[in-house]
Amino acid sequence: MVGVIKKYRVNYVIVDPIFYDYYTLKDLYTHPETPPPGFQLVFRSDNIDGTKILIYNTTKLIYTDFRTEAVPINDFDNLTGLVTSYGNLSLDTLDWKEGDASIKLESLPSPSQPNQSVAKIFQDIALSDWSKAQSFRLWVKSDSYLRNKIYFQIFDADENWGLYSIIYIDVGHWQNITLPIHSFATHSSTPPNIARIQRIVLGIYETPEPFTVWFDQLSAVFITETSTSGN
Repeated sequence: MVGVIKKYRVNYVIVDPIFYDYYTLKDLYTHPETPPPGFQLVFRSDNIDGTKILIYNTTKLIYTDFRTEAVPINDFDNLTGLVTSYGNLSLDTLDWKEGDASIKLESLPSPSQPNQSVAKIFQDIALSDWSKAQSFRLWVKSDSYLRNKIYFQIFDADENWGLYSIIYIDVGHWQNITLPIHSFATHSSTPPNIARIQRIVLGIYETPEPFTVWFDQLSAVFITETSTSGN
């Protein structure tokens, strides 16, 4: 879409419920309060049936290049600092996407439901300010169809936390996942302070069958702007 907007100098984009059906575009519909760089919400109409119509001004996008910078949080080339809550955690030097290794997390029976499999790890990190980041990025692979069973959590210094459910459908293949910060669901009385994050969690909800999941290269993604002529 960005290429079309720049090429044809599209100043306005009208967003309707159809956008919800497209994974790469749905955030324009579901999160108008935090649009992507270059999109400015100028009109909103909420319909009685719960749907809405949105109009974004995209003039800035025509005349600005937005570049991403991925700042590594953990390259998962070793197990330093990683703590296992449930499951078996190991280093895999044969199957990875970036660096020299990935981490492999194998499920174990759930303590509360022995007929279900579960896995969870966490890492306490130095107090980190990700308030200017747009998203997180993570490589994920699984030997099972887990759909939205994989999750990523962030905790701030006051233990407020948010959660993002990862959609994984490409069984047996690495999938590069973008986790927009504005899409994290808050599960505490106060949203987590992105400027004071001190714990990250990766886990898989209870599933009926055993599974193995690999993770590689977790990064925070920042956006920089450069003005152009619009050509």
